[in-house]
Amino acid sequence: MKYFITAFCVCNCLFASFAQQHKAWSSKDIFQTKFFIENKGQYKSSFHQIEFEVDNGVDHVGFFFNGFEWKLKTQKVFIDSDKFDTGRKDDEFDNDLREYITDSASVMMQWLNTNPDVQIIPSQKSNHYFSYGDADKLCYGFKSITYKNLYPEIDVVYTIPDEGGIEYSLVLHPGADLSVVKFSYSNQVQINSVNNALSIPNHVCDINEKQLKAFTVDGIPVTVNYKLDGNVVSFSSSNYDQTKTLIIDPWITALTTISGSTGYNNVGCDVEYDLSGNLFVFGGGGGTGSVLPKVAKYDVNGNLLWTFMGNVGSVSWLSSTNTELGGF
Repeated sequence: MKYFITAFCVCNCLFASFAQQHKAWSSKDIFQTKFFIENKGQYKSSFHQIEFEVDNGVDHVGFFFNGFEWKLKTQKVFIDSDKFDTGRKDDEFDNDLREYITDSASVMMQWLNTNPDVQIIPSQKSNHYFSYGDADKLCYGFKSITYKNLYPEIDVVYTIPDEGGIEYSLVLHPGADLSVVKFSYSNQVQINSVNNALSIPNHVCDINEKQLKAFTVDGIPVTVNYKLDGNVVSFSSSNYDQTKTLIIDPWITALTTISGSTGYNNVGCDVEYDLSGNLFVFGGGGGTGSVLPKVAKYDVNGNLLWTFMGNVGSVSWLSSTNTELGGF
């Protein structure tokens, strides 16, 4: 009994110490994944060397030297008909009756006839790092990446809007030639001249490039429209002044990104702490493997230290061998 009481008192003292040093805080962005994450081998592509990747949960966007690859993933649920009980309600089916079909697609966007020596410059580095299990794959994220001199006197800046998807800004410096800017998608492109938008259909979900706007660096609007020649897209303008810096700014989204399908990507399901006062949050998974679970570590002041992204670098996120984490 003596030893039990001693151990109990020590544990109580440790817990009291933890409570004293732990300050109240809250977070609406638990795992903080809205970054262009540097690739150290954890992200793979069959087509190009990925430099940075955005993890939107059910869709990933990998950026290479002259474009990006949008990797889409969806999971459909149905009930095994051999086990179907007509007397049950839909919400009464156990998980063992549910079957899942996972489907994926890849859509590539490439800038054409670009500078082969383009520089990809990241900016606004994350305070926390991202872990993929392997020690050599400790990675940081960035709020934006700039393709410097993608064309002569033309840069492309990619950012991640709060509402999801990807936004790019073509920055045409004085003397730039708008007619050299051309790009294509790997799937057939459809143009909506009324809304001045592009649609790129595929069997998982459409990708849409829309809300196209253009303006000079001092905020004066400029008329810019998409042009489509076969599957090659370019821009036209009736009032572009080449002596001024022009910014062309569309928004690219996939249906999965804005429909709530990625909501699981930032939901915490369980918490734990260590005796130093660090807090660990488990969650971020869709419950069926459609979105991989994650673990985040916070210090006693509520600062995010790292996010484990739910898979190790030696396993592709699209691999069928990727299994869901079970907890801490």
